[in-house]
Amino acid sequence: MVKKQVRDSAYYEERLRRDQQFTPILRPGSIRTVTDAAIAAGLKKPRTRLHELKNAWGKATPI
Repeated sequence: MVKKQVRDSAYYEERLRRDQQFTPILRPGSIRTVTDAAIAAGLKKPRTRLHELKNAWGKATPI
């Protein structure tokens, strides 16, 4: 069985550092988080309102 790839912030940070075309994005102080840098580079899509709602719904507790 094939192991699922881990796509966490460490993966995106390594990918941004490895690929030379993304080095201007990684200037110190330009972007605060690795996720924001990955979105700016086009490696990752921003979360939609639906994704945020599903996440909040899963964390909600019953009354």
